[in-house]
Amino acid sequence: MRRYHVIIAVIAAVLVTPGCSSTVNRPQTVTRTVTVTHGTVAFVGTTPAQQLTTESDLSAFLQKLYTLGFVRPEAKGPTPAPDDAPLRTIAPLFAPGARAKLESEPGVFALGPHLDLLTGHVAYNGGITHDGSVATALIALSFTGTGSRTHETTTVVTFSQSGTMTLQRAETGWFVRSFDLKLALQPPPPTPTPT
Repeated sequence: MRRYHVIIAVIAAVLVTPGCSSTVNRPQTVTRTVTVTHGTVAFVGTTPAQQLTTESDLSAFLQKLYTLGFVRPEAKGPTPAPDDAPLRTIAPLFAPGARAKLESEPGVFALGPHLDLLTGHVAYNGGITHDGSVATALIALSFTGTGSRTHETTTVVTFSQSGTMTLQRAETGWFVRSFDLKLALQPPPPTPTPT
């Protein structure tokens, strides 16, 4: 009988103790997105069916590359993922020479410390050639978007990246062969004040 009184007393103490709350403040979940569109893409050595598949595959690869490169992975505990986590994630998508350039110029695929992408859009055009089972794409691209402080949702920076990439597709999929890209960050435009 005493055992039940002790359990009831503990439950009652928890229920009436001031300042105790069963609700937990969790950070707001933010959907961070990258979209991809293409303009004119010229093809050499392909059929119309191959062209549609290649455009679709290339767009999917760029969407994956830019999402992995600019969207910080979710934390696996109380500490957020390190600022260089996206770079380590995309490195395998680069050929050895391009990977070395990525390591020497990490700012090309990073917004900066404590900044996360909110929205981004990749637009590209260029040419794609096929030689047997290998496709090579030389594209001009622009990547524009907005960023926030880590785990926040207010835009604190706008950015644009532009330049060229050479990509190659082999049996294992697309990878970056070389790139010449520049990334620029700017504060967001001021919000107009009502008059």
